Amino acid sequence: MTRVLIESGDGARQWGTVGVSENIIEASWQALLDSIEYKLFETRAAGEVTSKG
Repeated sequence: MTRVLIESGDGARQWGTVGVSENIIEASWQALLDSIEYKLFETRAAGEVTSKG
């Protein structure tokens, strides 16, 4: 198994995500997606994103 750790930040905060797979590309992809999803969820929860409609 391969484990990939990605450290991300937005200028104010930092966070890390981990992807695990037998394939390093898949592990990296999982960690990257988790990092992006975390930031989007955090931004929405903080009310920083408004929907147009």
